Amino acid sequence: MIRNNVEKEESMTNENLQNLIDTLNSKDYEGRIFLRQISENVFTSKVYMEKNYPITPFRHITDYFFIRNERRKFIGVVEDRGRKDLHWYITKDSRKKGYLTRALK
Repeated sequence: MIRNNVEKEESMTNENLQNLIDTLNSKDYEGRIFLRQISENVFTSKVYMEKNYPITPFRHITDYFFIRNERRKFIGVVEDRGRKDLHWYITKDSRKKGYLTRALK
C-alpha cells in the first residue's frame, strides 16, 4: 500500500504527491494505482491509500489525474479534492515547460 502520513481527511502534501509520481515511474504500483488514459498524456486514476490511524489502518480511495511527458515519464499530478478544489504538483525538473497548461486544455 502507498502510505499517506496524513491523520485527518486532508489533502496530500507535495512530498506525498511526488511519492505517487515516483511510484508510477517505478512501475511498482499493481493493485494500488489504477490508470485509465483519457488523452495523449493524461490519465485518470483511482489510488488506494493506507492511512495510519491509532487503532487500525484505513484504506482510502482517492481520485487523481496524472500527467506524462513526451518520453512517457510521469511528471505531474492533479488531486481532485472535491467540489471546486483541485491541487496540482509538477516535478521540479518539469516546471515552466507548459505540461500543466497543455494537460488542462
